[in-house]
Amino acid sequence: KAKAEREAIAMQCLDQLLDWFANDEGDVAIFDATNSNRARRQAVVARAEAASKAARVNVVFIESICDDSDLLSSNMLAKVRSSPDFDCMDEATALADLKERIANYESAYETLGDDEGAYVKLYNISSKVTAHQVFGRMTKSVVPYLMSIHVAPRPVFLCALIPGTAVTTDINEEFARKLTSWIIQQQRERRVSDHLVEEDNGGDEGTDSGAGKEAGAAAVTGEEQGSATERPVPTLRVLTSTQPAVLAAANVVAAAVPECSVAAQSGLNPISRGSNGAASSAAAIIEDPLASMGFHERFPGGESFADLVRRLEPSLLDIEASTDPVLIMATSTPCRALRAYAL
Repeated sequence: KAKAEREAIAMQCLDQLLDWFANDEGDVAIFDATNSNRARRQAVVARAEAASKAARVNVVFIESICDDSDLLSSNMLAKVRSSPDFDCMDEATALADLKERIANYESAYETLGDDEGAYVKLYNISSKVTAHQVFGRMTKSVVPYLMSIHVAPRPVFLCALIPGTAVTTDINEEFARKLTSWIIQQQRERRVSDHLVEEDNGGDEGTDSGAGKEAGAAAVTGEEQGSATERPVPTLRVLTSTQPAVLAAANVVAAAVPECSVAAQSGLNPISRGSNGAASSAAAIIEDPLASMGFHERFPGGESFADLVRRLEPSLLDIEASTDPVLIMATSTPCRALRAYAL
């Protein structure tokens, strides 16, 4: 009975997804379900084919295969430490429960075959990728995205500056100096955190005490504390728009932050307002139409939000692929779009 109920709920979710396509609300949808056997996958394809009478829907299955023992262990630890499913269990019990779930999945699992249509297989996150019968936008956007994602933790900072065309302004210079100080502090804290994690993993169970953490922090941040101070500061990648004011602020950060690289990308530029772009009066700013514009509504001779999202894709791939901390410096509209993606 429980299995039948789960199957019914999954198909209801799939029908909602197909209705979303029929209403022309988007181009790509993710059906996140346990499509682990041929019968389920055939049911998904059959429903999609039936719905294609209203809007053509192509199904591409994504299979993630992981046989790296170290990667499996780290992923399972991350799962039990962050998932609310295991809040009421100690770590050892949670790991045992998760391993039992995985064993149950494995016993009924059927890998994808070439006769099932289009698929992408990811091996050990994305160390190896196989694509079968994948064409069009999938090859341009989705497959590169799948190859970019990873599980390495790193911060991503969004910094929205006031639009401007001057090389520098007093406001931007002051802001850039404050931003630089803040970034340096973040790098120091991350360096301390990484050191403490290593100490905790390599030491005795008692090293997790408050005193131990303070000692670890002192060893890393003290300027004359031996070899620990020689640990490299994490590299910072700065991605900016091509606006002069933004580039000037980014260069202030790069000059002060060790191991920092700056890359200007036109995809991070503000939304183009076309013939409205010259309007700069106070009244025009107060009556800014952005807040009331539809997603596909376009400025005369300019861009829509949909256009902005499309040109942000290369920048998003850079952000996802980076294993280093990333600082994005642009104006508010691109930053809001990226924040919406992150949420």
